[in-house]
This record gives sequence, structure tokens and C-alpha cells, in this order.
Amino acid sequence: MWCAVAHVGDGQRLQPLRSEPVIVPHCLSVRLKPGKHELYVTATQVFPWSTQEESGKELSTTSNILRLDIAPDPGWQQRDLVRTMRDFDKNHTASCRELSSLDIPEATTEKLKLLDRGHCGHMLSFFPTEYETAQRTIEQWIYHPDHVVTDAAIDALTTVRASMGHPELLTGWLDDPEEQQAIGRAWTTALETSKTALAKEICTTLATKSRSAQVSTKKSMCEVLRWQPVVKETACGCQDTAKRDGLGR
Repeated sequence: MWCAVAHVGDGQRLQPLRSEPVIVPHCLSVRLKPGKHELYVTATQVFPWSTQEESGKELSTTSNILRLDIAPDPGWQQRDLVRTMRDFDKNHTASCRELSSLDIPEATTEKLKLLDRGHCGHMLSFFPTEYETAQRTIEQWIYHPDHVVTDAAIDALTTVRASMGHPELLTGWLDDPEEQQAIGRAWTTALETSKTALAKEICTTLATKSRSAQVSTKKSMCEVLRWQPVVKETACGCQDTAKRDGLGR
């Protein structure tokens, strides 16, 4: 038996499994509210390697149950936020991910500041309690004549709107692979729909922006349209820009 083990920064390698227990290192970040919790992990990275016929077939594996009793820790988010922002310049990636685990108003403000500067991008996420503030703020940037809208902000608003419109898809990881794939396809469709509508909205408002804000925001929008899921939107003239830049055929 072999097990695909992911190591942060080292890519992926195969690890043989024998009769002796094996500890598989895994980057798993979980935030739990105070109270009693039971956790276990289901994975399909284990597969047989003995015969040609069996090779590549995944086996479902489940960990032991971990029982936790989380004690209250008032103010931990405020302390974590101060530490995260203090260390931001030392490690952007870790700080962006840590900030995404916080949902107090002060954290929401810092997230929006970073998006406005084009930092973090897809590594920065919002909780449902932050959706309305994030949506309202980024929409204000879109309609402000002198405000440049970054690609990070556009991408974040795309996700926030899709999440607000389809809360039933925010289920986390499911044990049933087929159901998980169906949820994934539905989420991709929701993102594509959200991005298409947002692209039309932003491209329409470009004419109301100052020249410098118009050029920079258009560049951001055209960049986001190339990200997955790809949306072919011509209202901003992105295809013409790509041809002039030598990106088109």
C-alpha cells in the first residue's frame, strides 16, 4: 500500500504503508468554538500498488475520533489579530490565512484594507457574518469615480456574492464522493454566474470613473476574467487589450 503525503513547501511524495502504524503529517487548520467536540478525518489518498489491476484505486480511510473540550478564551481573536498584522510583512501567506480565520469587525476592516491594496487575493476569505460589510464596501469602491478596484477585491466580491446566493453549497467536505463532486460542480456554476454579473456591472461603471481609475480597474477586471472559472466577457474590451498586448491570436 502507498499513501500520497502532502508536505507544505516540499510538494508531494509517496509513502509505503506496512503493518506498523504510520503517522501522516497533514496541514489541517480547524477553529472550534468553546464546548465539547468530536473530530475525525476521512481521506482517500491510500491506494493499492500490488497489481496492475488494482493500481490507482483509492481506498476510503478514516482516522480515530479525537474528543476535545474547548475552554472559553475571551479576546483571543483580538490578540491574534494584533499578532497577525504585526507579522504581516514577515510572512504574507501565513498572515493572510490566519486573518481569514477571524471574524470580528476589526478583522473584517483589516481584510478589506488588504484587498484594497491588492494583497492576499484568494487566500483571504470572509465568514457569513462579514458578507454584508464586505459586499457593501467593495461595491462602494466600484461606484466611486476615483477608486481603483483591485483584482483581489473583485475576486473576493465574486465569492461573497456566490456564497450569499447559495448558502446551501457551503457545506464543507462530505463523506460521499459523488455528492461532493455534485456540490463542487454547483459551486463552480455559482462562481461563474457571480463573476459574469459582476463583470457586466464593473464594465458598465468604468465610464463614470476618472481616467486613471478606469484604466487600472479595467486591467484588474480583465485579469480576473482569466482566472478559474474562466468567463468570456467583452464589455470591458479585454479581448482587444489582450491582442494589443500580444496575448491574443
